[in-house]
Amino acid sequence: MMLFFVIVLVLAVGLLQHRMAANSLESVREEYYPDGAVVEIGEEFHLVIRLENAGRRYLPFVRVQMDLPWVQDLNAKVMTVKRSTWLKPHEQIEFKIPLSVSARGRYVMPGLEISCGDFLGLKEKKRTLERFHEIVVPPRETGILEIETVLGGFLGDRSVRRFLYEDPVLTAGYREYTGREPMKMISWKQSSRGQGLVVKTCDHTVEPMVSVLLNTDGRKRKNTELLEVCFSLARTVCGILEEKGISYDFSMNAMMAGLSTEPDELREGLGSRHFSRILECLGRATGEVTSSWPVFLERAAGKGMMRARILITVDDEAENTPVLARLREASGGNLLVLQASCWMGSREAEVER
Repeated sequence: MMLFFVIVLVLAVGLLQHRMAANSLESVREEYYPDGAVVEIGEEFHLVIRLENAGRRYLPFVRVQMDLPWVQDLNAKVMTVKRSTWLKPHEQIEFKIPLSVSARGRYVMPGLEISCGDFLGLKEKKRTLERFHEIVVPPRETGILEIETVLGGFLGDRSVRRFLYEDPVLTAGYREYTGREPMKMISWKQSSRGQGLVVKTCDHTVEPMVSVLLNTDGRKRKNTELLEVCFSLARTVCGILEEKGISYDFSMNAMMAGLSTEPDELREGLGSRHFSRILECLGRATGEVTSSWPVFLERAAGKGMMRARILITVDDEAENTPVLARLREASGGNLLVLQASCWMGSREAEVER
């Protein structure tokens, strides 16, 4: 009798082992994603892994694994994420794994490997789930106090000069034509009312307008440290303009990783959304360029007259060149040049702190 029960038990275990070994992964549903798209250097974000047993059988062993060579686990500081659990029928479980990234850049998350064991733990079946998820890490700010001092003087001088130039868009009123005004200032609609020739009186620009230009082309563009200083300077300058409430646009000639088309520029704006887009661009920026510095500066000179420009450049190759003179002229003399090598010490001090 005992032998009969042993045989039945062995057959039952064998059948269960066979069925679970064959179908262990079929009832598992898995998903993963990061809970942030743009994160700061060293900022904690989470890799969310969700598992579900959609079947009616108990799963005694389920394991997920992902190799992440570019992140740091805040708890264990390892490069491999590995979690294991069991799942009851129709049970769902979620892991939130804290991570951080130590350097600026754009990082693509690899696939998630999932394995499931059989009833006796003798075999494992594996598969890999591939989903496209990326993390973009913008640069740190650098030399904040020094740049605030420089920008304070530059923008203060700009606010005084703005009254030297009339804004052709804003009309403050009308007055009689004296013969000294250009013909384009005559308001023919007002003049047709029988009061003689009348010209428009233009208002002066109330708010300063600034263009931030980031040039990464030059003799020293292969110097990764100088490039990182350029990106940090651009972030700091844009951040200060945000704090001061000054509307600005942003353009650069650095190629961006992960984008099929390169945006020409981020047009004039202000606010968290505008600033977030700039941070993403700076995080995606690479050492390759979309245009040479002469082409980039020439194009910038042709966009908007009497607009202040802040040029951040990797080296001094453009100094004393005709194209830089044209850019200065288009800016009405309001051109500030920040060269990366002059701020290298500030960045090192920020990193040490």
